[in-house]
Amino acid sequence: MQRSIGALGLFILATACSDAGPTAPVAVFAPLESEGFYFLPPLNELPSTTGVFNPLLSPRIEICGLDLTTRDADLSLARCLDPDPMIFLPEEVVVVGEAYELSWDTSMLTADRNYRVHVFVGGILLGYHDVRPVAGDAQGPRAQHPGLFVFRRGERVQLAFGIDERALCDYDGVVVIDCDEQSVEFY
Repeated sequence: MQRSIGALGLFILATACSDAGPTAPVAVFAPLESEGFYFLPPLNELPSTTGVFNPLLSPRIEICGLDLTTRDADLSLARCLDPDPMIFLPEEVVVVGEAYELSWDTSMLTADRNYRVHVFVGGILLGYHDVRPVAGDAQGPRAQHPGLFVFRRGERVQLAFGIDERALCDYDGVVVIDCDEQSVEFY
């Protein structure tokens, strides 16, 4: 909490002392990852994990275009614009080693538009990551937006993530998986 207050104070100080007056906040992209769930390269750096991978789940991926008209720097508040997101069913997501993967054809995306990749098991959102296809070189914009995965539109992107035994054992006080039996029960 103190870190947030300190960051807010620095932001106010920086805008108050600017000759040009207040400026729009810099957008900060940060993936949402619940305990026991993590995105893998190329979306994120390789995490250090302590849990055991659970290959018995059936994750679903939904991808939608984001509404970034808000001037709020907290992009977790951004909402999906698409009434019909791209949905990849569990049978399209495969287990490779100790990860779930989807080979995603990005040729149908609009360049320079932000998208959010959501991962669900049943009706439970485990996490999301923001991505942006670009028309040219994919290396430049990434430095400007840490936490946002930038790639060339039309390239095939490997969406890879891990789900370990901790991911659904206790979700908001409701046990979804019997962690001893590894059986899933959705309420």
